Amino acid sequence: MLKNGEAIGYVQAADFGYSIGESIAYTYVPDEYAEAGTSVQVQCEGETYDATIRDEPLFDPGRDKIIR
Repeated sequence: MLKNGEAIGYVQAADFGYSIGESIAYTYVPDEYAEAGTSVQVQCEGETYDATIRDEPLFDPGRDKIIR
């Protein structure tokens, strides 16, 4: 995980969150970057992707995104 090009953490696990329709990466980041809404980047297989720190469980209780 990167912030302004500097490594701030490493992804421990990642998968696609089918109930929210987005990819999820689980990682530890230092407290100064852990505020919800903080923009970061994730590198995967030579590509860099924009990401946002979240602190709440990512869940779609109404199943609005999975049922169309």
